[in-house]
Amino acid sequence: MIREEIDSGNSNFESYRQRITNFSNDFEFGVFLFLLRKSLWVLLVCALFGVIGVFLYLRYTPRVFESKSVIQINISNQARDILNVNYGFEGMDELKTQVEIIRSPMLIKRTLSHMDIEVGYFTMGQILEDNKYGSNSFLIYDVEMKDSSLMGVKFYIGIDKDFRFTIQNENHKNISSLFQENELVKLDGVSFRLKILSRKQLESESVKDRVCFRFQSPKLLIDEVIGNLDVDVLNPGAKTIEVKFKHTNPKFAADFVNELLRTYDEHVLTKKGVSSDNILSFIQVQKDSVENRLKENEKLIQAFQKKNDFKGSSNLTSSYLNQLEGLKKNVVDEKIERSILEELRRQIDEFDETTEVEQIIPLFIGQSFEATLQSLIVKLKSLADQKEHLLSSATVENYNVLQIDKQINSQISIILKAIDVIDSQSLAKISSIETNIKLLEAELYTLPEKELELTRLHRVMEINNKYYTMLLQKETEYKLSQQGITTYNEILSPATISDVPVSPRQVMAYVITSIVVIIIFIIFVLITYITHDKITTLNEVTKLSNASIGILGIVPRYVSRVPVSQLIIDKSPKSLIAESFRTIRTNLQFLSSTDGPKTIGVTSTISGEGKTFVALNLAGIIAYSGKKVIVLDLDMRKPKIHLGFGAENTIGMSTILIGKDHVFNCIKQSSLENLDFITAGPIPPNPSELIINGKIFDIVEELKTKYDMVIIDNPPVGLVTDGIPIIKWVDYPLYIFRSEYSRKNFVQNVDRLINENGIKRLSAILNSVNANRKGYGGYYGYGYGYGYGYGYGGSTYGGYYNEEEKVTRWSRILKFLRLKS
Repeated sequence: MIREEIDSGNSNFESYRQRITNFSNDFEFGVFLFLLRKSLWVLLVCALFGVIGVFLYLRYTPRVFESKSVIQINISNQARDILNVNYGFEGMDELKTQVEIIRSPMLIKRTLSHMDIEVGYFTMGQILEDNKYGSNSFLIYDVEMKDSSLMGVKFYIGIDKDFRFTIQNENHKNISSLFQENELVKLDGVSFRLKILSRKQLESESVKDRVCFRFQSPKLLIDEVIGNLDVDVLNPGAKTIEVKFKHTNPKFAADFVNELLRTYDEHVLTKKGVSSDNILSFIQVQKDSVENRLKENEKLIQAFQKKNDFKGSSNLTSSYLNQLEGLKKNVVDEKIERSILEELRRQIDEFDETTEVEQIIPLFIGQSFEATLQSLIVKLKSLADQKEHLLSSATVENYNVLQIDKQINSQISIILKAIDVIDSQSLAKISSIETNIKLLEAELYTLPEKELELTRLHRVMEINNKYYTMLLQKETEYKLSQQGITTYNEILSPATISDVPVSPRQVMAYVITSIVVIIIFIIFVLITYITHDKITTLNEVTKLSNASIGILGIVPRYVSRVPVSQLIIDKSPKSLIAESFRTIRTNLQFLSSTDGPKTIGVTSTISGEGKTFVALNLAGIIAYSGKKVIVLDLDMRKPKIHLGFGAENTIGMSTILIGKDHVFNCIKQSSLENLDFITAGPIPPNPSELIINGKIFDIVEELKTKYDMVIIDNPPVGLVTDGIPIIKWVDYPLYIFRSEYSRKNFVQNVDRLINENGIKRLSAILNSVNANRKGYGGYYGYGYGYGYGYGYGGSTYGGYYNEEEKVTRWSRILKFLRLKS
C-alpha cells in the first residue's frame, strides 16, 4: 500500500513536471490568446470587485494627515573650549541619543501634558469618527474624575429642541437627566460642566452625526502617538533631525510636532542644569567654611599684635616658616584633592544614564589625577549612552541591555578602585608631610614664643586665603561650564497643517488595484492554459499524435441550439457549415482514387463529440452532389439517427443483424433526395456480439449494390471496441474530435487505432469550431488549406450567409467578451 502511494505521488509529480515542461517548450501563443479572450469575463469581474473594493476602502478608511518638522541640533560648550576639555563622544552617536530622547515616552507624556487634550471631542458617523480637535463646538470643563475606568469611554450628547442636554451611552440610552449649559453634571464616577462654543455648529453636527466626547487616557494617548511618530537623523553632517507625525486630525498633528520640539528644548536645558547645581552647591559650602575661618584668623592676628605690640620677625624664623608654609600648602592641596575625590566618589556612586560627564570633568581639571580618571569616566558615559539607545527598542531584561549593565557596573567598580588608590596615595603623602612639619615645628620652638605665635597666625591666614582663592576659581570655572552648555537648536521648518492626506491615496489605491486585478487575471489565464487539456485546433491533433493521422477538415460551430443531432445543410445550403462539409466531401476524393461505391465509418472517443451530426450532414452534402447515400446507425447503445430524421425506431440494424428483418425492408427515406437511412432499431442486450458476428459486412456489401455511398455511424471506440472492425474495414475511416470538448489524450486512441489495429487511412475532423476566432492560427492551417479560403468578416462570409438572422452591435460586444456564444 505504501509503495503504491509513493508510486502514485511520483506519478503525479512527474505529470506536473511534464506539464510544466510542455508549457515552456510547446507554448502556443495562439491558444494562449484564445484562452485570454475567452477569460475576459474574469477580468471584468475582478475589475468590478476591484472598483467596488477601492470605493469602499476610500469611502470608509479614515484620512490620515502627516505633519513634519526639521530641527538642527547644535549643542555647544564654550567652557569646554576655554578649558580645552575633550569629552570624546560627540557626532553621530550624539544625534542618535537625541533621536531617542525626542521619541521617548517620557518626553511624549510631557508634551501631551502641555496640550489641551484632557478631553477629546468627536462626531460619530455610521462607520467613521471625526476628531474635532481645534474645532470642537462645545467644551467640557470642571472635570472631577473619581473612577479611572471611565478614561477612554465615549459619552454621547443628546440635544432636544430647547437645547437641553442628556448624556447617553453607545446604545442611545440616557445615563443622565436633562441639564442646561454650564450646569454641573454628576455621573457615576465623574462630574463636569458643558459649555457651548458654537451653537450653530453643534446643532448641525447633532443632525448629521452623533456628538460625543471622552476623557483621554494618558497611556492610550502615548501608545497612539508612539505608533504614529517617526524620528530619524536627516543629515548627519548638518546635524539635522526630521520629526514626522501622522494623525486623522491635521491640526493636532501639526500642534503636537511643534509642541514636542519645544518640550525637547526645555528638557535639554533642564537636564544640563541639574548635575551642575549639585556640584556648585558643594563648592559653595566649602567656600563659606573657609571664609569663616579667614575672618577668625584676621581677628586673632589683630588681637595678638595689639596686645603684644609686635611689629616684626627674624630671618631665621622666616626661613623656617617658609619651609613650613610649603609643607602645609602641600597638605592643603592634598586635602583639597581628597575632598574632590570624595565628591567624585559620590557622583560615581549616583551615576546613571542621565548623569552629564561634562558636568563632572571640570570638577577635577588641573588635579594630579585628571589624566587617570578622565578617560575612565568618558568610557563610562559612552556605555550609558549605548544602554539608553538599546532601551528605546528593548526592555531591561533584554540580553544586550543586561550585558551593557554588566560593563557599566564593571567600569564603575574600576573608577571607584582608582579613586581609592589615589586617595590612599594622597593620605600617605599627607602623613609624610605632617611628619616633616612636626620636625620643623620642634626646631621653631627654640625661637621666641611671641614671634613664633604671630608667624603661625600669619601662615594659617595665608593657607586659608589660598584655599579660598582656589575655591573661588573653581566656582568661576564651573559656573562658566554651566552657562557655556546651552542649546542652539534651530527649527529649520516648523510643522504646518496639511491639506492633503497621506493615506488613503486615491490614485495609488486605483493603481495598486489595477495591478492586482491584472496579475490575478494573468495568473488565472496561465493556470487555465497550463490545465487546459482540450483540443482546440487540428494543429494540436497532429502535434500530439505519434502516428500519421490524416487531416480532413473542420466543421464550424452551429450557432443555433438544436436538441438532437440532425440534418442542417438542407436548411442553410449556403451557410458556412454547409461549405465546411463541401470541403470535407472534396477532400475525401484525395483519400482514394478507385471507382465504385464507397463506405465511410464515423467514430469518436466518447459520446457528445458530434459523430452522428457529422455523419448526417456529410451524408446530406454528398447526396446534394447527386450520389445515392444511405446512413446506418450502428451505435445501438445510444441510437440517435432516428431522432435526427424524426423517424420511428421499431426496426433497424438490430433486427436486421438478428435476421428478423431484411435490410431493404428497414430502409427509410429522408426529406432530402438521394438520402436514405436505417435506424438502430430496438436496443439489444448484446450489441457487441451483433456487430462483430460478421453479418454487418454482408449487409453493407448488399447496400453497395444500390447506393454510391454507405455511411456507418459507429459506437465511440474510446468506450467500447465494437466499432473498430468496421473502422478498419471501411474505405474512409473518419475520427471526430470536438473543439473545446475532446481531451488531448483522446489523440492516443487514434494512435492506437493506427499503430495497433493497422488502420492506415484514418482521418480526423474537428467539429464545433468557433468561427469567431479569426486570426487564431492553427484552425485554418488544415482542412481549409486544401482549397477552402473564405475570410470571415461579419455576418456574411465570402458571399455566404451565417445561421444568425441578425447580428446586433450588443451581440458583437458580448461575443467579443465571450459572454454570448
